[in-house]
Amino acid sequence: MPDGRLGLLDYGQTKRLPVPIRLSFAKLIIALSVNDRPEVVRLVREEFGGSSRRSDDDITYRLAAFWIDRDTEDVTGPRHLQAFLD
Repeated sequence: MPDGRLGLLDYGQTKRLPVPIRLSFAKLIIALSVNDRPEVVRLVREEFGGSSRRSDDDITYRLAAFWIDRDTEDVTGPRHLQAFLD
């Protein structure tokens, strides 16, 4: 690093993804970046087979945003990580 510290990259958890999954993931990243909630929910459910316990659109969006994009208060609310995931 510029200040002399050593930075390490750990590639121990890498995997090659087929092109269709990479394209779906790219669409999900774009939908999250423009805050397109209906598209995020659609992609998570239709292309990744994901859902929340109650199939709630808001929870599905928040979980996708949390795992892939951010853990800001607009996603997790005032709760800490464990409370959010419960």
